[in-house]
Amino acid sequence: MIKDKKTVADEIISQAKKLGYDNFKKVMPNEIAAEIAVEHSKRMFKEIVLVQKMIDENR
Repeated sequence: MIKDKKTVADEIISQAKKLGYDNFKKVMPNEIAAEIAVEHSKRMFKEIVLVQKMIDENR
């Protein structure tokens, strides 16, 4: 994310476009929003596990 200079919002917009959502003036369909939420929750879980491991190693 940092090396690409993309924000999380940029990533979400990009993912939404890949999933077929391109009219940002309309409400996003639940299916697309759910897919994005699941993907980001998986990523967040991995980051939490990594941070916990780093904390444990430095105790």
